[in-house]
Amino acid sequence: MKLLPRTESLVLRWILLVLVAGCIVTAVLDIRLASAGDQLYWFIALGFWLPLAVGLWLCVPIARWAALIYLWSIVILGPLGIINMDKVIDKLGPNAPPVWQLVAQVVAYTIGALLLIYLLTKYKKEFRWRRDAVT
Repeated sequence: MKLLPRTESLVLRWILLVLVAGCIVTAVLDIRLASAGDQLYWFIALGFWLPLAVGLWLCVPIARWAALIYLWSIVILGPLGIINMDKVIDKLGPNAPPVWQLVAQVVAYTIGALLLIYLLTKYKKEFRWRRDAVT
């Protein structure tokens, strides 16, 4: 099908669909935040998420690198943001969730990001500059 990303691997095609959908959803959420008053989110949505989605769709190598950097930041910095007792206490007060729920969130995000990192590095030969990618 010509609308789907041009890859030889069906697994990579589905992974790219998931990543592009995630980029678009994040861009839409940023634009909704921008309509609430902070215009910085427009620049984030239009300057990072949408070009990343297009780059991943076209299998551009720079988009693969940007996605890998973002996913590694989830793996490294994600646990620090989720299991931060100051944030949990300030946000939820005395009704903070149990520690096992926070650990489950960390494990889910980390395993998902590591799986995507593995697949993007496994199929790195699929990401190359193509002249026929635009047509």
